[in-house]
Amino acid sequence: MKPTQPSAWDSPAPQVPLRTQAAIYATGGFGNASENVYSVILPLWAVSLGASPLMVGMMIGARHFLAAMLAIPGGALMDRLGTRRVLVAVGLIGALTPLAYPSMPWLGAALMLQLIGGLSSAFSWMGAQAQVGEIMRGSPTYAGRMSFALRITQVGGPPLAGLSWDLGGPWGAFAFLALWGVAQFIAILALPRPESTAPTDDAPAPAKTRLKDIVPRLSDYSAAFGLLAVPAIALVIMLTVLRISGNAIHFSFYVVYLKD
Repeated sequence: MKPTQPSAWDSPAPQVPLRTQAAIYATGGFGNASENVYSVILPLWAVSLGASPLMVGMMIGARHFLAAMLAIPGGALMDRLGTRRVLVAVGLIGALTPLAYPSMPWLGAALMLQLIGGLSSAFSWMGAQAQVGEIMRGSPTYAGRMSFALRITQVGGPPLAGLSWDLGGPWGAFAFLALWGVAQFIAILALPRPESTAPTDDAPAPAKTRLKDIVPRLSDYSAAFGLLAVPAIALVIMLTVLRISGNAIHFSFYVVYLKD
């Protein structure tokens, strides 16, 4: 019998410094659990502004709208410009937007901030996953540790969000969200820089960012949707859609239901 070739799952995990591991896990944890902490505070904020159940649902859904529309070009942008460079930009957005909510106590403003803020959490999670592939070579060992880190932030974040509202009202709650965003941004800054940061004999200097690099391309969408022809990828996408949409529906009414 011909021996089978070893798969990536059988390969030993690459040696990744603990500092780099912590930065990737924290980036993914704070980014992924942002939806949980926002979904405690945003329904309470919407109700305090007199929002109808329909408006509460729209505010929760708005957080995912731009993230869905720009996820494909965002992933392509990470390929072109580097994951860390994109994460620094969206991480800054996540740190700056929370205190804008109580500064502009209107439903329309909250809806717009949700559109913008959703990009930060979605791209941070996506970028952390990309770093697991780029730096950790997709090792199941590191992927498992990432999953464990996510559960810690998902378990600990929502109670702290609720406590911040109890202690400080809306301003206290959004100050907590701002601190959450700052922690996420610090984790992103701790991610390792690309190895070729300066020109050498073997590696050219990184290309400067151009406008055409940022603008979404039709080719990015066609290439991404073409991957759905692979059954394994289609299955993962289907399960992910069901999980995320189910959580969004849950978050839109459950906090209001408990409050009432």
